[in-house]
Amino acid sequence: MKFTRKTTFSVVLVIAVICLLRFAFFYDAYLDDPNLVIDPDTKSYIDISTNLFENGRYERVHGEPEIHRPPAYPLFLTLSYALFGQDNLLAPVILQHILFFAMMLIVAHLAFQMGGTLAMTIAIGLLTLDFTTFYYVNEILSELMFAFFITLAIATFYAAMKSFNRQIMLFFLTGLILTIAIFVRPVGLYLVYPITLYVAVIAYLDSEKIAHSVKSAAVFFLPWLILGGAWYFYSFSVSGNFTFTSYESGGVYGQRLAAVLQSSLGIDIGAANQMVNDRMRNTDSHLLTFITMLSEHPAAAFKVTITDIGRQLLSPGQWYLKFYFPSIFDNQFPLENLLFDLNFSEISARLAMRPAMYLPIVGFVFLHLIIIYAGVMLSVTGVRKMSFENLTIYVLMVLFIGYFVAITLGFIGHSRFRVPFMPALAILSGYGFSLLFRRNKSNVDWE
Repeated sequence: MKFTRKTTFSVVLVIAVICLLRFAFFYDAYLDDPNLVIDPDTKSYIDISTNLFENGRYERVHGEPEIHRPPAYPLFLTLSYALFGQDNLLAPVILQHILFFAMMLIVAHLAFQMGGTLAMTIAIGLLTLDFTTFYYVNEILSELMFAFFITLAIATFYAAMKSFNRQIMLFFLTGLILTIAIFVRPVGLYLVYPITLYVAVIAYLDSEKIAHSVKSAAVFFLPWLILGGAWYFYSFSVSGNFTFTSYESGGVYGQRLAAVLQSSLGIDIGAANQMVNDRMRNTDSHLLTFITMLSEHPAAAFKVTITDIGRQLLSPGQWYLKFYFPSIFDNQFPLENLLFDLNFSEISARLAMRPAMYLPIVGFVFLHLIIIYAGVMLSVTGVRKMSFENLTIYVLMVLFIGYFVAITLGFIGHSRFRVPFMPALAILSGYGFSLLFRRNKSNVDWE
């Protein structure tokens, strides 16, 4: 079965209506508080883009070349200033809603390829209802754009696998899109290396030719080699450090280590940060010192890491809810420690002092995440039924998800850090739930 043009139009129309309703919900809150689009991290992007727009210099602070944030998102803001005015901060948010619409179309396409109409419908619904993603679509921050390019890279890789000659050019385009994603948000800095190896393996399995495997991996890596290499050279020329972002030379491991020391030694976070800074200041290798300090506090390191991974994957993000349900969440309280202590009586007492809808909203957000992960686990049962092309993007999406979870080992866990792989989770979950209703695979083209 293939989609007819009429069916395709209907799908696009439904997604467009969903996106308009999401924007209307945001805009209603925006009218009450225009500062809704401003996050604590927004200022750094605005400072850079303002200097770029007004002075043509890539600086956050006058006279100091910027090496912390790569240029893709500041350039996006600068373009918005040029088109819609420098004081119009609603314009980039509208553009991000358009990007979300495009991302939803990609999710629909990939989910349909994997599991048919049912998988597509479920995937669209799950992504639509993810409140954390909704929040970051509406913020002047790079999360949504980063997620868009990650999802686009997956779709382009799939197009390469579906093409008659596996089109080397599409592997190159996939690498270029992933490189752009890294320039949007450098948290994906190390992602290109395992994906390059993956491209080499898949190209070999597909062709059984080593030359084709090497060529495919080389053209995939080429955009990062050229563009990423150029940015490394720029960073070295202005800072003396051969790094893509200043996080690499200071700050990547600090928050994780400070949290471990605070948990292990029972000290306040300020003292913990000072201890970390003293150790990092007197070392030649931040990575080696990071590993050494974790090994000195293994129990605390395990506890903090597991907690952060749980926070990344399962946190309902109450802080986001207060901006859209202010009357309900104006007096929110943290659930994490109370749940860890199994202090349900205290939770009950605090909920009794909150509005009646407090718990249902938090519960819905949390249940939505549980449903997504249940669908992802169900998707494993369909792996043996997949075509080779579908299996390659299934594994690719698992690699993306695994990478963003794994980097929590060296950083911190936060619900915002699941936004880049939420589209992949929605696709896999939609496919998983579709298996409950039909056992035959879908390997059709979306027209």
